Amino acid sequence: MRRFSVTPEPPGLLMRSVLFAALMIAALVSRGDAQPVYPGMAPPERVSAVMVGDRVVNVAWHLGVVPEAMSVRGDLWAFGRTLANTSSMILGCPGYIVMKDPDIVPRILREKGLERVLVERSDPFDRTRPHRDPMNLLPILEKTGIAADPGGKITVIDFTAGLEAAIRQIGAVLGREAQAEDLIAARRAQLDAVMAGSVPALANHALVSLPAYYDSAVVDYPLILGRWAAAFTSLIEG
Repeated sequence: MRRFSVTPEPPGLLMRSVLFAALMIAALVSRGDAQPVYPGMAPPERVSAVMVGDRVVNVAWHLGVVPEAMSVRGDLWAFGRTLANTSSMILGCPGYIVMKDPDIVPRILREKGLERVLVERSDPFDRTRPHRDPMNLLPILEKTGIAADPGGKITVIDFTAGLEAAIRQIGAVLGREAQAEDLIAARRAQLDAVMAGSVPALANHALVSLPAYYDSAVVDYPLILGRWAAAFTSLIEG
């Protein structure tokens, strides 16, 4: 039985209608936690660190690590809110910790005796709200005497060189180098499988149409893209 019926309309309008419906379906199938907790999966290790940026926390979780405290965009990352309720203190989004409460990260470092801050560098971090860039935290930390030094308390995780390089950098910082290589290999296999069976035009479009968090620099991108492809294919085939 066909789940959708489309009345004849001009090609351009039809394509826009199909795309809009696919976006709505994809939004539904991509809701909820992007990272399910698999049966038998060991609970993540909590480390004495503050992590600033969704993608940093996303990679760390896949490496089996969560921070003591974090700054992420809870409005775009449902699993970030789950972590905040179960394992990590959420300090607010990267915009909040700079503009609303600039002392919150230095204060947490002092109060909890944390020795490490991982700050995400992405270009861009947030297409819709550029002011939420995690890198804006660095001048605040420098004023408090916490300098960005490879051997010091702050490590800038550079996603501009590619996700795989960032995964390796986070793995090195957290002492999870082997897990980082396993994660890279698994993600490559997932992405290859999705791209081999998805609509090429959808793959290109999804990069700019998915919510800001679900871009190609996210570990779970193959999963989200696969859901888009399935929704799109289901809509067209009926």
